[in-house]
Amino acid sequence: MEPYEGEDVVDATLNFPAHEWDFDNDMVNAYRSRAARINHFEMLPDAKMYCFPEYFSEGPLRDMPNGCFLARTRIPKQFAEHRQFVTIQIEALVTTAKDVIESLMKRLDEPYKSSADPESFILKVAGCEEYIYGDTKVIEYEAVRNAVRNENDVEFVLVQRADRTEVIEQERQKQIKYGESLVNAYDVSVRDASYVQEDMIISPLDEHIQASRKDKSTEDSKEYEYESKSKDKDKDKDKTEKTFVLENQMKYLHETEWHFRVKIVQLMNALKCPRFDEKLMRSLKVVVELWHGNNLFSNCVLSSTSLPCDNHIPYGQWLGVKQIQYSQIPRETVVCIQVLGVMADGKTDECLAWCRVPLIDHRHKLRRGKYLLTLWEIPAFERNKHGPKNDPYALRPYRYRGTNRDRCTRYIPEERSTSRTWNEGGVSEEMTTETTIDSNTMNTVSSIDTNQSDENGSTNDTNGTVVDSRASITNNATSPTINPVEKSSITANSTSRNTRSMKRRRECQLLIEFDEFAFEVIAPKYLARERVTYDPNTVGGVKQLKRSELRTEQKVKLETILSKNPLEELLPEEKALVWSCRNFLFTESNALPAFLRAVDWTDIKCVTECHKYLDIWAPPKKPWDAIEFLDYRYADTYLREKAIHWISDMHDSDLSKYLLQLIQCLKYENHHNSRLQEFLLERGLRNPYQIGHFLFWALKAEFHELQHCERFGLIMEEYLKHAGEHARQLFMQNMLLKRFEVIADKVYRVYKIQKWSKEKCKEVLKRELHKLNKELPVKGIQIPLNPRWHATKLLVDKCRFMDSAKVPLWLELQNSDEFGKPITVMFKSGDDLRQDMLTIQILEIMDQMWLQNKIDLHLKPYRVLATGVNSNMEGVGMLELVLPSITVKEINKVYGTFAKESIDMYMAKNNPGADDLHKARENFARSCAGYCVATSVLGIGDRHPSNVLITDKGHFFHIDFGHFLGNFKKKMGMEREKVPLLFTPAMKYCIDQGEKYDDFLVWVADAFNILRQESRLLLVLFALMVPAGMPELMHEKDIDYFKNMLSLHADKDGATEGIHALVTAGRKDMRRLFDHWFHQQVH
Repeated sequence: MEPYEGEDVVDATLNFPAHEWDFDNDMVNAYRSRAARINHFEMLPDAKMYCFPEYFSEGPLRDMPNGCFLARTRIPKQFAEHRQFVTIQIEALVTTAKDVIESLMKRLDEPYKSSADPESFILKVAGCEEYIYGDTKVIEYEAVRNAVRNENDVEFVLVQRADRTEVIEQERQKQIKYGESLVNAYDVSVRDASYVQEDMIISPLDEHIQASRKDKSTEDSKEYEYESKSKDKDKDKDKTEKTFVLENQMKYLHETEWHFRVKIVQLMNALKCPRFDEKLMRSLKVVVELWHGNNLFSNCVLSSTSLPCDNHIPYGQWLGVKQIQYSQIPRETVVCIQVLGVMADGKTDECLAWCRVPLIDHRHKLRRGKYLLTLWEIPAFERNKHGPKNDPYALRPYRYRGTNRDRCTRYIPEERSTSRTWNEGGVSEEMTTETTIDSNTMNTVSSIDTNQSDENGSTNDTNGTVVDSRASITNNATSPTINPVEKSSITANSTSRNTRSMKRRRECQLLIEFDEFAFEVIAPKYLARERVTYDPNTVGGVKQLKRSELRTEQKVKLETILSKNPLEELLPEEKALVWSCRNFLFTESNALPAFLRAVDWTDIKCVTECHKYLDIWAPPKKPWDAIEFLDYRYADTYLREKAIHWISDMHDSDLSKYLLQLIQCLKYENHHNSRLQEFLLERGLRNPYQIGHFLFWALKAEFHELQHCERFGLIMEEYLKHAGEHARQLFMQNMLLKRFEVIADKVYRVYKIQKWSKEKCKEVLKRELHKLNKELPVKGIQIPLNPRWHATKLLVDKCRFMDSAKVPLWLELQNSDEFGKPITVMFKSGDDLRQDMLTIQILEIMDQMWLQNKIDLHLKPYRVLATGVNSNMEGVGMLELVLPSITVKEINKVYGTFAKESIDMYMAKNNPGADDLHKARENFARSCAGYCVATSVLGIGDRHPSNVLITDKGHFFHIDFGHFLGNFKKKMGMEREKVPLLFTPAMKYCIDQGEKYDDFLVWVADAFNILRQESRLLLVLFALMVPAGMPELMHEKDIDYFKNMLSLHADKDGATEGIHALVTAGRKDMRRLFDHWFHQQVH
């Protein structure tokens, strides 16, 4: 389980060579080169974080009597022989950890009571590697805050560590030594050869922008000082010379007055695409579009003429328009290329394959010359039980939100195929090809694989620049001029790359060509505002208005526009009105989303005006509100960096809640290096167990997805190379999960496929777990679900497998803390837990919204972690088990499905005291109100009695969120869940016994209306998860159910009446009871 001596834990954890993606390309090298020059050592946390970690939170709390709560501290026997626990009342706003320790010391036995140094004692959270000490208020610690909020016991262990200072100092010296080794984290050749000298390509015209953003650290402040002072002087001299050469051999993008055009040189293997239908399609067509976010350049939609249905089509024609010049195109613009199959009617078509390529490459240069692109083929759509309901490609969302990367895979078997060439006269002739492109027919491609690491870093191994004729503008396909700097790199890699290209199958590929210039065209990072001249009063074609100039109907319309939800598009006239009112709207933070949607991002003048207003616009009221501006709609660099600046104010405990969406936002960045990537990496390294841990696993969970694996893999690699001890821990966690996966697979096979008896299957499970115990480290291992949980071994006799479709494993582990409870988790192999993670996240945020409004509904969100896929490409992950609790199915088994007294009888049995029973009934009423509202608006389906649980203290909660957003299950074509709200007569009876039904209805109404008020954030969070590709959330239209359930167009009274009607309908839903009874019989 532990790494071997000298083993590279980064390589072993990520295993790039075994991945289908080819990581040997210039984009990867450029990323690594830049990462090698960043001072990651400055990002690492203080040494005490590794020895005695602390975790803080600013989450909202429930009301506490007199602002106080009780904390119980376990006293080890050596300190007080006759006192096992001490309970102390803590004033939330006053009491510090130091105060608690001093108070505890008064209750210790001698000599500790009088002579021990209070500084030698610290508090440890029972069962977790989490410590509390110093002058920090106790309530600011995350474990304390969570326990108080959930009405759980706050339990500490008093620990004496007289050597604490020495241990921290030893760790600090260890870190310094480790920091010295970070210089060699990446190979020296990669660091030096592929470095993108950003300070030479960012326009000096941007200095005023850089100066206005003093809060953003510059790249120079992050670079290591690798060389001595004498070498620095040589470096400065060399830099001056390079700058002189650069300024004489390049132009900026905004100075390039040449119209955009692209040549379609050759199309190959389009007939191999899964969606090509030779019976329905009579011809092919290539369409080229320019996009900025979700804004299409309407005057730049280029289409080829009709092409024959062939696997090998030399075309050789330029597509372009003279209405748009490069100087008018923003640097974030993306070229989207589609290969369409045209139907027999000549009017309708279907996309066969596509690719998006940023117009400005990863080295900040305008693309030039030829590119061989391996396109993303669209898979055939087939409806199945676990897949999406509708064709996710029907609306062609990839045009504006697809990956900005062409396909770059390897290890594909060689094929022979017959294709036809198309000559000028349209005559076809048969020919057999041994490679993807026939070199005899097209000798221009002979240099593809030997010119893939060119200085402009255009492409990767499969789509390298074919020609680099830097000496002249004239394209010379047969005799490309190679830059001397590139020659050594080309020579070293040519053999392996040529060999690899010979083994590719017939993937759909397109050879395109951009214009060549006698100079490099550089795109400054920020728009040079001084060079863009326009009249502010008429920019965008709309006259700027003052507030006093608005007519009454315009004021009403403007108010309506600003209140629109984020899923509603603005009409052209609405955009015009918002744009004309920008001069007085900039003081209102809630007007910012509408203003940004009103910007014409394809117009340089409008973008410039937008940047000016971004500098003065009122920032979002809450940091997480800025996450919306990282969506695919907003590709502008300046805006995205501004959003990160606002988000950076978020506390780590809050940031961890929004990691799911921030990871998805990485997919919308044009290149691997971005401010968002820097931000996440830095915060992860600064707080490895609160941010870094979950950042790694969120990336790892989607590492198998080809469209984004390169970006996610590089970020994980950079994190692991600089995370020190945490990288080693993640390696062991990964190994542990792989062992669990193997065990789960064995149990599944013998139980589900070979149909062994339960007893024999249990023997298999126990035998495998005993083997695993021998491999576990003696000091214990972190549990991936929560890095604060450390386990020493599996309690094999208490482990079992569950009798459900994927046979998940119920695992119980011994806590490394002798005073901690055993760690109980569920391991699942075969289920995609990302949907559960999203639902739990939304529940946590809803709970936070309610608490901020002084409504405590006792929700019980539990931990869920998706960690990747198994060998069958099915999801793998872990879940926390909330104990002690019981399913409603088990209660019904004892008292009867139709017995309305069932839940209350269970409650009375487990809470014999009158006060305890009253509290349990109140807990039940409050939690019922919360989950009734949450599950109904989220459209949680499959609510059978095994998915609904109750704790012994009366907390009611739901589990297993495999169906949401109105995807309710059916049986023989009939809807099993007619009412989207689970509220049975037994639930009402229990609430009535506590005389809380009227309060319950008030809580339901208040909770529902708070969600309506905060609906924008919830809708944005769902929308940002669309690129995750979960079957029930493939498109923004899938969120319509949630939006409609919120009744956003109703007033408060109407909304209250609507949610109360659902409660009544749920109580009267007899079909639900019969469904529960049927489930009881079957399971």
